[in-house]
Amino acid sequence: MSILSESSCSLSDFDAIGFDLDHTLCKYKLDILFPFLYKCLVKHLVEDLGYDEDIARPLEEHKDFVTKGLVLDVEKGNFFKFSENGYILRASHGTSPLSDEEIEELYGKERHWKHFKDLKETLTQNCKYKYILGARSLENSRASASINNYI
Repeated sequence: MSILSESSCSLSDFDAIGFDLDHTLCKYKLDILFPFLYKCLVKHLVEDLGYDEDIARPLEEHKDFVTKGLVLDVEKGNFFKFSENGYILRASHGTSPLSDEEIEELYGKERHWKHFKDLKETLTQNCKYKYILGARSLENSRASASINNYI
């Protein structure tokens, strides 16, 4: 097994370069990387797919969506942050926060989402919910929240 060094490896030798945010190969400047990825994503959504330009609002306007552990209730278009036992700590529809009263109206006084047990036990995604666990999905959650403003 050989170890590559700067003198034996050139990025121009590769057709494509992928990256993983677990810092295996290098330490990323996330404060630069996330805004860049977000800008690329919303540019594609607006210019190539015809989404409304309003979804391209600055990432900084809704930093709460750039966090691990968010869940999207696909059926209602709401994002959640849960406690470890499934209590809904906070929720929003698109980028608009839901009040405690709205959460209880939608999900009951106990503020417990009906699919939480399935999500916790299986950690699989399906047509009812999506979750953001890894760093590579963070910019997607912000763009998805902006799109949900129109649903």
